[in-house]
Amino acid sequence: MPWRAEFTTMVALWRPLLSYGVSVSSEVVVAVDGIRNDRIKMSRCRGDMLREPRLMLVFWDVKQGKSPRQLRSLLLDEEVGDASAATQAIRYQDIHDVSTFRYTADTQTVSFWLRKDVVDAMLDGLGEWTAYIWRTDSWENIGDGLPIATRLEMGESSASTARINQDGAGPFTWMARAGLTFL
Repeated sequence: MPWRAEFTTMVALWRPLLSYGVSVSSEVVVAVDGIRNDRIKMSRCRGDMLREPRLMLVFWDVKQGKSPRQLRSLLLDEEVGDASAATQAIRYQDIHDVSTFRYTADTQTVSFWLRKDVVDAMLDGLGEWTAYIWRTDSWENIGDGLPIATRLEMGESSASTARINQDGAGPFTWMARAGLTFL
């Protein structure tokens, strides 16, 4: 499931703020200290699309082959999209999509919050993971894929930035400005 890593990251980050309980297994949602704010220096992207909210960061294991020209059909579930065993294997283990990220144009850097175990598995595993930026309106990539093994810069865990969050870069910036903490 391409968005599972991001969704479980967001649930872990936002669960303490919800006015209702979320009962999930610890295998599904990690503790807040199991999340990190990482960065990747990207290559220059084509077009002026980086100012548009129609983008996502895609991690693709190139050991499975080149990234597809059109991503949409790969992301659709078995009922609507490709139901082949090869495509299902890619959907469940060889692609991670992140729709919530920050792109800094001056440094061409993408920063994102994601589970440490997922990122560490991409770095330590047998795959050759590459990061791309894709448009979600046309489902095409807008830049060259870059290997995360040489481009990824690991950041701090969310537990260390969520409590104080004075730099304004964490997921709880609005809370810090309001003087709120939850840890």
